[in-house]
Amino acid sequence: MNADTVLNTGAFLRKDQFDYYPSHNPLSDLGPANLQRETVSQSRSLANLGVHSDVSWSQGPQNVKAGVTYQQTLLRESFGLGIVDPALNAPCLDANNNPVPDS
Repeated sequence: MNADTVLNTGAFLRKDQFDYYPSHNPLSDLGPANLQRETVSQSRSLANLGVHSDVSWSQGPQNVKAGVTYQQTLLRESFGLGIVDPALNAPCLDANNNPVPDS
């Protein structure tokens, strides 16, 4: 700005992405009854963005610095769940996977 004053300005952006994909054939994710009876997927992204600016003034032994920062964090999440065990929550079966009469 002049010999005694300096203006600093900058912007920033950072994004992280994580994806978890199920098998190409979700029915192949079926495992033992006590381990895995569903298939899952997940996508998450986190973005930090902002701008900062400050002005510095110096004359002789005096120094003054003032500034502002604006930043924002954006979070996006997407989850998927698929039941691949037909007996997992079947109302027509009892706890032992036997048919319930009159259901």
